[in-house]
Amino acid sequence: DAIVGTVTPKPSKVTDRFIKWNLDTIPSASKVDVYFELAGLEKGDFDENELYVENINPAYVIGADKWEGD
Repeated sequence: DAIVGTVTPKPSKVTDRFIKWNLDTIPSASKVDVYFELAGLEKGDFDENELYVENINPAYVIGADKWEGD
């Protein structure tokens, strides 16, 4: 099991399955970097992540899918 270390910007929720951020409006042609550390894993245990968005067209966020959860 991974231990969540540093996360920026500050997340609104952290569980053992996901990290959730509530981000303010991002101006056109701008970006926001999100960063997280996972400790306690062996090399290769975590090699990809999934990105979901809510209240925005996922086509506007590179690599994101629409969030269907709660």
